[in-house]
Amino acid sequence: MYHDCMEAYENLRWEPRQRLKSIEATLLWQGRVVRRDIVNLFCVNTIQAARDFAKYNELFPGNIVYDRYKKAYVPSESFSPKLVKGTAEDFLELLKLSPSEGRANISFLSNLPSAEILSLRLRKFDSATLQRVNQAICNKLQMKILYQSMSNDESKEQCISPHTLVYNGFRWHIRAYSENHNTFHDFLLARIQQIHDVSGNAVFKIDEDQLWNKLVTVRIAPHPELTLFQKRVIESDYGMEDGEYMQEIRAALVNYFIQLMRVGNNDLAQEPKKQQIYLVNKDELKPYIF
Repeated sequence: MYHDCMEAYENLRWEPRQRLKSIEATLLWQGRVVRRDIVNLFCVNTIQAARDFAKYNELFPGNIVYDRYKKAYVPSESFSPKLVKGTAEDFLELLKLSPSEGRANISFLSNLPSAEILSLRLRKFDSATLQRVNQAICNKLQMKILYQSMSNDESKEQCISPHTLVYNGFRWHIRAYSENHNTFHDFLLARIQQIHDVSGNAVFKIDEDQLWNKLVTVRIAPHPELTLFQKRVIESDYGMEDGEYMQEIRAALVNYFIQLMRVGNNDLAQEPKKQQIYLVNKDELKPYIF
């Protein structure tokens, strides 16, 4: 039965296959999907979008149901992704595609150039954790999680209101209001051991997170002990203007950014050819570095 459905799917033209994948990816990661999503993403009319939902239901019956209260399609209790992997790596690829590029899906393009991507292995966690966290964010819900922090010997239950997923180049975390800490806090997905409940409206929302909404400028320059020629090479590498690379960063993410740039830790005491760059305004950024 499954193989027959997949064969029927593969026999569709490229465009409808992409729309069906988009339906499933949105359903998986956001927990709901409406016709307007497909209309906006693919510039089709509502009649075509309705046909796409009908075709998905025909190929994978019982995977999707219409919730009259939410006025949206939602995953059934037996939902299982058929067209996308539903992994953290899959989701990361989705986030990498900028809306400005006009792409609607995860990695559904053919004839890609040969490429090698060097990256660290993602820290292991259950993909279902990522799915439920993202659904809570999309629907502005509160979560009760069992969390293992570095400051406690035993894991503790935390009541959080997540507003954003963050991938810092090494690991995933969520920015959320923590009732236990009585402030906004970062929680690593890999340290969420269980999700006890996802219900109730989020207590605090993104516009109340001061550090998240505050933008600060990070200033980076070539190591002062490099030669003039070496400084010019570094300035070219980083696209510096007037001898500095400057980037506005959310205050809540400054620490992760400078870790990625490998600056801020006794930069000027390091060997110039190895360190090459340093954090110019470290004193100004100290309140946001931990």
